[in-house]
Amino acid sequence: LYEQTQKEIHERSVVEVELRASEERFRKVFHASPVAIIISSLEDGRVVEANDAYWKLTGFDPQKSIGQTAIELGIWDDKDERKYFVDQLKQEHSLYDPEYQFINKAGESISTLAFYELVKLDSADSILSMFYDITEQKNAQESLQNSEARTRAVLASIPDMIFEISKDGMFLDFMASAEIAPLM
Repeated sequence: LYEQTQKEIHERSVVEVELRASEERFRKVFHASPVAIIISSLEDGRVVEANDAYWKLTGFDPQKSIGQTAIELGIWDDKDERKYFVDQLKQEHSLYDPEYQFINKAGESISTLAFYELVKLDSADSILSMFYDITEQKNAQESLQNSEARTRAVLASIPDMIFEISKDGMFLDFMASAEIAPLM
């Protein structure tokens, strides 16, 4: 009996050490991630924990925000919109929003990819939310589109046809001026 008790105590301590190591690995990944991550309660959106990337993205003060609800922080303006979101998350368990406009504390709009996952933490339903800032990519894409539109406008205003030819002399494409209709 004594040996069996000692064996169980040893096994339990090994499991506890492994659990602590696993939790430590998760904590390191959570806090080192460049993706903004927040864990909030499903019921009222109360902030449970968030990583540094989240605090940087939102501009919120962690000491003042932990324990506050999404409505109190102004993350959701409308309780009905949040209720619809929660109902949708309960139904699907996971949501992806390819272009979510995140409004930070300063009132600036930030383009993000948003991922939401319904998780159970300490037997409570919670929301794991992740936001990846794509503002720079969106700005670069918009600049590229504007540049392309300007280039097309300049090329369209030239009265002659423009041909694109490869290095080895192969005809690739052409652009007719507005006055010359394509012969096809």
